[in-house]
This record gives sequence, C-alpha cells and structure tokens, in this order.
Amino acid sequence: MEAVDHPEPAPPDSGAYELRTVPLTAVAPTPLNPRRNFGTPEERTALGESMRRTQLTPCVAATRRAYTALWPEHDAALGDAAYVLLNGERRYRSALHVGLPTLDLAIRDDLATSREDLVNHVLAENLEREDFDVMERARGVRQLVATCAEQGPVGAQSRAAARLGRNRSWVTNQLALLRLPPEIQAMLSSGELPEREGRRLARHHKNHPGLSAEELLAYGRATRVRKRRGQAPVPPAPAPQAPPAAPPLPADTTGRPPAPRHPHRPHPHRPGVPRTVVPAAALLVRRLGATPRDQARTLAAGLDPRGFRELLEALRTYL
Repeated sequence: MEAVDHPEPAPPDSGAYELRTVPLTAVAPTPLNPRRNFGTPEERTALGESMRRTQLTPCVAATRRAYTALWPEHDAALGDAAYVLLNGERRYRSALHVGLPTLDLAIRDDLATSREDLVNHVLAENLEREDFDVMERARGVRQLVATCAEQGPVGAQSRAAARLGRNRSWVTNQLALLRLPPEIQAMLSSGELPEREGRRLARHHKNHPGLSAEELLAYGRATRVRKRRGQAPVPPAPAPQAPPAAPPLPADTTGRPPAPRHPHRPHPHRPGVPRTVVPAAALLVRRLGATPRDQARTLAAGLDPRGFRELLEALRTYL
C-alpha cells in the first residue's frame, strides 16, 4: 500500500488536534473498542450515504506511531494502516459499506499518553451513547479494569470506577454480568432482558454457580411472581390453638395396649374425611403460583436438589 500523503506530525499538545481527510484504506479501528453492534446493513447504508454528502463530525484517531508505542501487541492487527481509529467505528464501517474513498479524522495523539488514558477515552465516549448495549459496556469496563491492574492488582476496580465517575459497586456489577451463561448475556445485549434483572440473576449465580441459564431464568420468574404477590396486604396468621382432646379409647377386650403414635409423624389423613384448610397457609400456597405446576416450579427454583427431595418426602406423609 502507498504511503498516505499526509506526514505524521509530532504529538499535539493536550486538547489540540489536527483535522485530516485520509484514504479509508489508511485507517484501522482499535481492537480495544468493546462495541460489536454497528447497526443493520440498512442503517449503515443510510449513514454512509449521509456521509457521502457531508461528514459533519470527524472520527477520532491516533497516529500508528503513537498508538503502537502503547500497544505494540496490536501492530499485526492494524495491517498497513497509518491511523488507528479510537472513536467513530460505526461511521468508519458505514463508509466502508457504501464504498467511500476517504474519511475525515481528528488526530488526537494526546489521548495516547498512557494505556489507562487511552482505554478510558474509548470506553467513556461510548458510555454516553444510547445504543451502547449492556454487554458491550461490561466488556469495556473489564478492559479498563485489566489495564488499571497493570499498575498493580490491588485497587484496580476502584481506579477504574474513579476514571469513569462511578462507584466501585457499579464496576463490580458490570463484571458480574460477564459471568452469566452466554444465553443470558445474549438476552441482555438484545434488550430482551432488562439490566436490572441481569444484575439480580448475576447475584444468584454467584451463590449458585452451577445453575444453567434455564434454571436462572426460572429463578427470576419466581422472584418476580413473589414480588408482585407480596404487594397485597397479608392477613395476620391465626393464633395457634391447642389441639382438641382425643376421644376416649374404646375398651380393649384383647388385653393388648394401644399402638403408640410416632412422635414425629403427622396424623394420617383418613379417606372420605374433608381436610381442614388453614386460610393463612392457603394464602402462602397461592403466592407460589396460580396452579400446582406453577407452585412446583417456584419451589424447585428456590431449593437445591437435596432440599427439594426432602420436601417431596415430607409431602408424601400427608397423602
């Protein structure tokens, strides 16, 4: 590839930049960009044709020399590019999509003063975009934490949080999303699952790391059902009452003592005799679900396998 007509300048002062129109073939996006969604083909066509008429906002780039001084491991991935795109990859890909020959760049070598500064700039610019999805953001936060950890692992999350103007718990929540099963991460990316629900599932997954995506989603559904039903006023539980006195035993003509009851076994239910339903207990059962199948699903989501088996054994004693 022929060299670009514009020679590389010395790094400009902080805040200064130079506008250049360069061949599109002289540009490569940074591998640090966490963004993966650059719009549909139709959206890229619309943006590219708009840029063909006029590119109102230049993309932000650094010279290859300044960039690879910080990230020499990216040298091969940049090909023959003389400029590395830091922000504006959607415009770059739209220009490629419609075959534009050139791209307007704002050269900002002042952003490549340290690895932390550069990663922070790439991420912070994307955080302001409404179409920056949840998992793209989480991957960007992970990259910034990893870069901060190069100066020492202790306090890396706190340093990343300070750079982004967030607190440490926000950073921790972002990283937790990346440990969810891939199916749930895809639902978060598409917007099918709200981020608030993703954080709830991530907390549960931390305590139960062996759960599958299906089991986590079942837990989330059960939790939402319990919260919705918990909004209704709960009547007070009736005061415990002493059991009625047992009727006198009939005279034993055989001379044998009566068989003792097992102290821990409930009284067996006699066929044909209606079972007494306690109102407070019935309310709790209804909160588990509208049908027996829903109730079983809620219980299964809230118990580990051993606890669920023990519950089944206990229920059988009431049959």
